[in-house]
Amino acid sequence: MAEMTQQILAEELKKAGLASGDKVLLHSSFLSLGGVEGGPEKVVNAFLDVLGKEGTLLVPIFGSLGILTDVVKKHPDAVIDPCPVGTLAAIGKDAASLLADHWKAETAHGKDTPFTRLADMDGYTVLRRS
Repeated sequence: MAEMTQQILAEELKKAGLASGDKVLLHSSFLSLGGVEGGPEKVVNAFLDVLGKEGTLLVPIFGSLGILTDVVKKHPDAVIDPCPVGTLAAIGKDAASLLADHWKAETAHGKDTPFTRLADMDGYTVLRRS
């Protein structure tokens, strides 16, 4: 089987139902994808290609969560959540509004957090199990 490419991954994401303008929390490991030609940057680019200028990609960046989170966190357009726990990075149109005032919430993952805002915006969580 040929190695996955950015284009093939983008096509598969579309087949799975993702579209331009969607908001997505990516919680997966690069290794679970089985290899993507060009490395983890191409995985992030595939998501950004599918989501387009109107979409938003979020990733958790607390602790040691892997290379995909590092790529998003270091992206020049990334917005970094200042919350000391449950911290996220986001790229896209709604990045700032999804992350706004996260640190003021009673819990890192509860009411008035990026996680509930994502749900309120009919966003998706993308997981890849190993």
